[in-house]
Amino acid sequence: MSNKEEFPVADLASILSVNDSQEEYVDIPEWKMRVKVKSLTKGDQVKLRKESTDRHGNLDTTQMEQLVFVYGVVEPKLGRQDVDRLYEKQSAAVDRILKAIFDLSGMGADNSEAEADFQE
Repeated sequence: MSNKEEFPVADLASILSVNDSQEEYVDIPEWKMRVKVKSLTKGDQVKLRKESTDRHGNLDTTQMEQLVFVYGVVEPKLGRQDVDRLYEKQSAAVDRILKAIFDLSGMGADNSEAEADFQE
């Protein structure tokens, strides 16, 4: 006998009614401040990939990373030019924000397969 909880079979309306987005504050000790980030949706991932791919099908991973900040940072709200300015800050602090977005989105170190799917 299994202790595993059995879930009901879902219908589309039930799935779409679930609020599965996540938000959290990320402390940035280097700045003695925090920022608020959110999980990315699959739609966000598709848009990021599309906006980061040139007409020849080449993926610009730097642009994709910048867009992760644009889509994933809630407070303060960032535009692409803001992210360029953020890149002038200490890499550990900036990477901490990026990691938090990936972790909330199920694409962190514990889920390297999902992160690879995102980058394909």
